[in-house]
Amino acid sequence: MARSRPASRRHPSRLMALATVAAAFAAAPQTARAVDDYTYNWLGGNFDNWADGNWNYPNNTAKLHTGTILNFGAAGGNFLPLDLNGRINANLYGSDDNTFKTLNFAQQAWTMTGVGYFTGDHTSINVAASSSAVTIGNDLTMSDFGFITDYATLDLNVATNLTLTGLISEDRPAIGPDTTGILNKYGEGTVTLTNRNTYSGGTNVMGGRLIDYYAHGNYNDNGALQFHTLANQTYGGTIFGAGSFTKSGAGSLTMNGAVSYTGTTTVERGRLILNSQLSTRSFEVGVLGELELNLAGNQTLSKTLSGAGTFVKSGAGTFTLTELDTHTGRTIVNAGTLIDLTPYGSYVTNATLELRNEDEVYLSGRGGISGSGSLIKSGAGNLFVSENTYTGGTVVNAGRLTDFDPHGNYVTNAALEFRTGSNQSYSGSISGTGTLTKSAYGTLTLTAPHSHTGGTIVAEGRLIDLNPDGNYRTDGDLELATEGDVSLRNAAQRRDYSISGTGNLTKSGGGFLTLSAANSYGGNTTVDGGVLRVTRIDNVLPTSTGLTVNTRGTFVLTDGRRQTVASLSGGGFLSIGSGSSFTVDGAASTTFSGGIDGLGAFTKSGAGTLTRSGFNYNQGGTTVAGGRLIDLNPSGDYVTDAALEFQTAEDTTYASRITGEGTLTKSGDGTLTLSGANTYEGGTTVNGGRLIDLNPHSKYITKVGTTVEFAKVGDSTFESDIQGSGTFVKSGAGALTLTGAVASGVRTRIEGGTLKDSNGALKGDVAGLAGTTLQFDSVRDAFSSAKYSGAGALLKTGSGALSLTNAPANTGGV
Repeated sequence: MARSRPASRRHPSRLMALATVAAAFAAAPQTARAVDDYTYNWLGGNFDNWADGNWNYPNNTAKLHTGTILNFGAAGGNFLPLDLNGRINANLYGSDDNTFKTLNFAQQAWTMTGVGYFTGDHTSINVAASSSAVTIGNDLTMSDFGFITDYATLDLNVATNLTLTGLISEDRPAIGPDTTGILNKYGEGTVTLTNRNTYSGGTNVMGGRLIDYYAHGNYNDNGALQFHTLANQTYGGTIFGAGSFTKSGAGSLTMNGAVSYTGTTTVERGRLILNSQLSTRSFEVGVLGELELNLAGNQTLSKTLSGAGTFVKSGAGTFTLTELDTHTGRTIVNAGTLIDLTPYGSYVTNATLELRNEDEVYLSGRGGISGSGSLIKSGAGNLFVSENTYTGGTVVNAGRLTDFDPHGNYVTNAALEFRTGSNQSYSGSISGTGTLTKSAYGTLTLTAPHSHTGGTIVAEGRLIDLNPDGNYRTDGDLELATEGDVSLRNAAQRRDYSISGTGNLTKSGGGFLTLSAANSYGGNTTVDGGVLRVTRIDNVLPTSTGLTVNTRGTFVLTDGRRQTVASLSGGGFLSIGSGSSFTVDGAASTTFSGGIDGLGAFTKSGAGTLTRSGFNYNQGGTTVAGGRLIDLNPSGDYVTDAALEFQTAEDTTYASRITGEGTLTKSGDGTLTLSGANTYEGGTTVNGGRLIDLNPHSKYITKVGTTVEFAKVGDSTFESDIQGSGTFVKSGAGALTLTGAVASGVRTRIEGGTLKDSNGALKGDVAGLAGTTLQFDSVRDAFSSAKYSGAGALLKTGSGALSLTNAPANTGGV
């Protein structure tokens, strides 16, 4: 409140600007004694009033002046019980007789209450280390008490704790200029200001800690400055110096002024909003705290951010965190762009979050990234993320982003990796010039189109792509699932896409997939559904691949091209176009139960065995160049240069031709009739059932329980051997002349016409039906061990002698 100034005293008041004061009080000041200064020692005890009888001044009269020094519990004094904390009720009303220069507190804790004013042009309050805590509830008014200067200072030299709950203000005299008050804090202790102070000359923190509940004016911070805001406050002053700053209290503090202190900023509790440039050395945000940087321009913070609290970036500008970020709490981007060079903790992006790591960083398992904004990954390192829910999309501009839970849309201009350990579906889009990698052993299904041009890599597990596009590398399982007609080709660029790697390829879905590039993947190929078409060049599929065409699938080879695979299996359909050639060349033994059609050629080579149990309609012929081909439904012409086997369970007639240098084997319980003019040279083996050959040639081997039958109608000569232990049958009306040998273990039966033995070829049992003839016709002497029986006739012709070791038992005559 306003009052008149007293007459000027003999000692001068101080006049110092704030910056000058800050320099002058680098050490606690020593108060000078004027001639009319007094020193009083408090004699009162607990709960005493500010009364003359409680002081040690002569006659117990405590007349105070501006130079008075007041000691409470002064060291060495016997005037105060050491076991009693002091409580003083000081009702002072600001007259010249109620002012002081210095308050000294020692020994016990002290509490001073009351009403009124403490005034002085240069006043100090000192709290010694031996005094645990001092609380002053009185208002303090700073005045220069003269007309020469307009400045007054209050020095607080505290070794422990001093709390000022009263109002610290400035003198507003009715006559003369107002006083500008300056507060100086010294010592290692803590001073707490709990009132809405109004002094305007600024605050100097030269040591220890100053806690201010209501920030105002400017602060020279060379110690520890703390704003304790219980309710929301806005502060527009400046803070400078080399000290630290702490925000505490549940309220929000908005700082609009210049902030140039260089110490650490700590947010213990509540929200701190900074709207200006920063020079602080580091930030620490407590678990109950929140730091918001509201920056319109572009700024870089080359300081450390730590703590478990919340960090918020707002404002339209770009803010870059360059130092090690050990902040474990949430980071929120509400506007502009936040670039974090050392990502750590969890994030909320409602604008643009850029994580620029040069080394490997794991954010997975830390709560994920949420919000309505976007994420940009830059920097050469690998960033691992999971459990993300942000909706603004993801851009990978450098390094690698490894996402355990893919979501939203991605632009990959570097390396994007989806690491899915369980089965997941991803419905977002992927664009850009970079790559996509699927890793981990789960199955990932891409349900939406993608247009990234760097290719797709399956490092582990299974990738199902419903919209195939671009190049692929599969070291796991790649499944291309098409419902329409899809060609793995860029028509605009006339560029064919290829598939490489060591893994497998599966075509699924009901549509078409056309491959026209030279693929080099090292695994197997499966057509599980729809049509896989290969065209344009030879060997679109790797020649080392094993091809499986399942029941719902079709493999089509067109355009007159050749395709070699290592094996063929499944129950689907194989179509070989006109002029095309399909070859199975491998050591594996497989079964293909599907159908084969088309005008192209089929070749079996390699050491393995291929069993074709389906229907074969291809008209281009079949060649057996190596291994064994077992055909359950023989059709078309064959060239056997290895082992061809017809396995017929039912009676079958084969009317086409078999040529080559290889063998033919008849197996199965059915009867196979060969009606064509076959010329293969490797011989025929009957392992099962009955083989009827209308044009016998080369040698035959018949196993126990099997039958080989020569059923030629006209006369013919058979010059090869018949071996084994089965049955040989001569049927047909003509005469068959044997010039080779029939093994003794072979039983011979004549069911029609005449069987001629020209040189003792028959060794075993021979039985002739009625109306048939066994004729020995030799120009040289011959020996026969055959046992002839049955109702047929025996005839000897030729000039040579015939010796029979077994008497004939036939009944048809000799």
